[in-house]
Amino acid sequence: MTDIFETKLVVARKKFPQVIEESLLIDERIMGAFYGGSIAENQQDAYSDIDLRLLVS
Repeated sequence: MTDIFETKLVVARKKFPQVIEESLLIDERIMGAFYGGSIAENQQDAYSDIDLRLLVS
């Protein structure tokens, strides 16, 4: 059962940034966005949090 959970987690974790980015692109208040932390350093794993910085108007 753990393997199924971890597989689903990995798949969801890979899709999540794309979903966030697509949502931000259609929001006119967002002037810019960038990742920090392990994602910015390309060191993320399935359990990493998402450090996202937004510039808003």
